[in-house]
Amino acid sequence: MVKRVSLLGLSALLLAMVFAPISSAVTRQSRAQENLTVLIGYDGAGPQYVVEEFFTPNLRIEAGTNVTWLMNTPREHTVTFLAGQSVPLESIPQPEDPTPDSPSLPLMRNPIAEFPTFPDGPYDGSSFINSGRLQGGESFSVTFGVPGNFQYICIPHLRDNMRGTVDVVAPGAAGITAQEDIERDTAKDFATFAAQARQMAGRSFAAADDRGDGSQIWYVKAGTDVRSEADGRVGRMTVRQFLPDSLTIKRGDSVVWYTDTRVPVHTVSFPVQAGGPIGRWVPHLAGGGFLPLELLAPSGVYRGAPDSLDWPRVVQDVDELVPARPNAVYDPTKYYNSGRLGDPTETQSRAWSLSFNVAGSYQYFCWPHVNVGMIGTIT
Repeated sequence: MVKRVSLLGLSALLLAMVFAPISSAVTRQSRAQENLTVLIGYDGAGPQYVVEEFFTPNLRIEAGTNVTWLMNTPREHTVTFLAGQSVPLESIPQPEDPTPDSPSLPLMRNPIAEFPTFPDGPYDGSSFINSGRLQGGESFSVTFGVPGNFQYICIPHLRDNMRGTVDVVAPGAAGITAQEDIERDTAKDFATFAAQARQMAGRSFAAADDRGDGSQIWYVKAGTDVRSEADGRVGRMTVRQFLPDSLTIKRGDSVVWYTDTRVPVHTVSFPVQAGGPIGRWVPHLAGGGFLPLELLAPSGVYRGAPDSLDWPRVVQDVDELVPARPNAVYDPTKYYNSGRLGDPTETQSRAWSLSFNVAGSYQYFCWPHVNVGMIGTIT
């Protein structure tokens, strides 16, 4: 009995030795050929705490692998392979504008950046492809057909260095990215950013100076950002929130809003208090009619060729850009707007103030980020 068990054990060992290389090869092949999913963005600590990054940005895959980029936040992002082309402008003059070099009409979103340009079969890096502006839960998939190093970006957040690479190699190469690698790295990054968000949320931002006449000047931060190291690369969390977002003051006090963010721009916008926040962009058809919102999704329908302007038109609401301050003392029956604080492309102030003499509770918002809840209240 003992001898028989030993022979069976030896047989099993020999079989394992014979088939081990084959088994390993099969495992490597199955890992290499799987479909990969990359998450876009992080807001797991709340929609105001946003990380503009691909998780994981840099991949090493075999030719034939399909990669899906999946939106993980409600924020708008693109997955764009430029293939040597210039980065498309986000906004362009409307074609009817008589003075496009100094636009007199509101700008429109560039359809090349706004809407998708899909690959024609497996991607070989020779053509421009673009997801268009993805919304929460939407995705964009690309099958990579030939070896090469392909770089991609997010158009609206390129200034935030939101970019990545897909390194496509021949079958059997070492260091292939597997889905479990992505998930492990993503979980680690998310934990880092969640800890940062908790730290930010726990800080007190309320501050005030006495004027000497019984009134005070209060300071509200219009967003902020922090930096961290995650696996050797720089990750960035932007806090899209007024800090504090609810402030109670006395009649005669003043409030100063200021920004210290590196790139994102914010506004301090008080609507007429009978109204409320409205959209930043107004979608139109070329003939002037309103565009059904469902057509804005990359999965929807658009008209015309990618290199034409025969697309649904998305026009900027000029109220966002134009500062409005009827007087230095707040009047709830009028519209007030700081304009864009800290825009790196323009000469803009980084602070804006109002005084309050009328008792009441007044809501205000940030035009670019009202959709993620950047809304404040002064009481």
